[in-house]
Amino acid sequence: MIRTSHVIAAVLLLAGCTEDRPQGYEQPLSVVGPVETATGFAFLHRTFQELMLITPSYVAGELDFQTDRIPVGRQPLSLVLTPDLEVGLVINAGDQTLSIIDLVGLKVVEQELPSDYDSLTVSPDSRFVVAHYRDAQSGGSGEFVFRNQNEITVFDLYPGGRTEGERLSEIESRVLSLRSSPLGFDFIPPFTIQGQTHHLLVVRAESALTLVDMTAESPVDLQRRLFFVPETSERTLLPLRILSTQDDPADELDMRLFVLTSGSQDIFEISILPPLEGDDQALNLSINQFPGGPSPVEMISYIDRRDEQKLLVLNGATRELVVVDVQTGNTTDLDIDWTVTHAVQYLLPDPDTGVEQQWALLYTPSTYTVLYVNLSTIEDRGSRAIIPRTLSRPIQSIHLVPAGGATKAIVVHSGSTALSVLDLAHHFDIPLPGSATLSNIAFSASGDYLFTTVAEVAVLVLIELENGHPTQINLPEAGGRLAVLTYPQVILVDHMAEEGRVTLLNGVEPDENTRLTINGLFLEELFAQAGRGL
Repeated sequence: MIRTSHVIAAVLLLAGCTEDRPQGYEQPLSVVGPVETATGFAFLHRTFQELMLITPSYVAGELDFQTDRIPVGRQPLSLVLTPDLEVGLVINAGDQTLSIIDLVGLKVVEQELPSDYDSLTVSPDSRFVVAHYRDAQSGGSGEFVFRNQNEITVFDLYPGGRTEGERLSEIESRVLSLRSSPLGFDFIPPFTIQGQTHHLLVVRAESALTLVDMTAESPVDLQRRLFFVPETSERTLLPLRILSTQDDPADELDMRLFVLTSGSQDIFEISILPPLEGDDQALNLSINQFPGGPSPVEMISYIDRRDEQKLLVLNGATRELVVVDVQTGNTTDLDIDWTVTHAVQYLLPDPDTGVEQQWALLYTPSTYTVLYVNLSTIEDRGSRAIIPRTLSRPIQSIHLVPAGGATKAIVVHSGSTALSVLDLAHHFDIPLPGSATLSNIAFSASGDYLFTTVAEVAVLVLIELENGHPTQINLPEAGGRLAVLTYPQVILVDHMAEEGRVTLLNGVEPDENTRLTINGLFLEELFAQAGRGL
């Protein structure tokens, strides 16, 4: 969330007698955040070119906090966190640098960027960062006359792999010019072939993929391009979804990618194999295809009750599901009575055996029906593995409780004025109509509660997911963005005030009597700069 504020009058009055006004006086305050980090919360202050960290704690059972400010480069664009929440990444358009911030050790490393990139993609293991343009039409972050939209820069934050507890030290980078204009980037999990671990970045392009081996030393292995249609064909296929098999280091033939594209009824399979004898390339790639149905729009991967990997392909308006056996390529078609375009996966223990089974919620936004699907048995049981439920209002989105073992999900209904709690184990819903528009939602660290803020109402609403009971906790004023810290368990409510105002609450037992409101977060630096300018 980006906020622009104009609270500078008070400081201008203080500093009006000087012509040496600090930077930020003549421009609005622009703030990105808050976001959760490994130890607290972070805001990117774009005007003052710094990252502000709030670290909450409990002292004698009462909430306390400290703030730290970390300078970044000129004209920062946005804040991206690595998945482990330990590193912040900021592209700085003014000096064409990347600020890499250790949010635990409070250390910043500046890396030069060869181009005016405007976007970042981070690997799931928090090791690799790719700086790139947002899309082929992106104007970039600077004022260059020409720019190479195919160029990317790859940063390895932990060369050679990260050891437990290792902090940022040496960072390596390399610049690549891709062979196709990128449409999107996907990392696949590391895999091992002939004792060598490979880290692949898959670059989506029109009718093609480029596979970038992030740690390859030989140029011949660094980039490999695969086409879905002949290069001379005028047909265009756009890759939409990429899934991979689960790597077994003992099986040299098990690594495959599956690609869903628009413009094709087929699912493309890319096998990643050991090199052929005498081949100078580290990997042997082959492409195959199998039917995905009349109009595939989405696919998910799962393990069935025989411990075999399958794909479930959703075919949207044609109301057909296709189950694909990834080992054999065989498919099973299943006609259903509903249009489904979206899927949310989860695990549930079998009530008889206690063995975990894979399930999915299937739905289409703006419709009323949600399907509970037992993925473990759908190939054998067909429509008997599907349990439909009609909700009281149209679906806008579905959010699974992130805590492990959770058996609840939340439906945000169209218009953002109503919620429903879905009981995943017993297949029923608890409707929660509202009288105000939702501002934000967040789950408690335990997964037992949902926290919500609403527009123009000064309350934090706590909903018990077990029974749907709502409790209102008074706030000093209406809240906007919510952030929840896992340890210590603390809730941050951002009131979206121009001068910066947030309220901290106990994440286990929120209570208005123990809340802590922090005022003037974004004015502190204004006054500090005014003092330096006088």
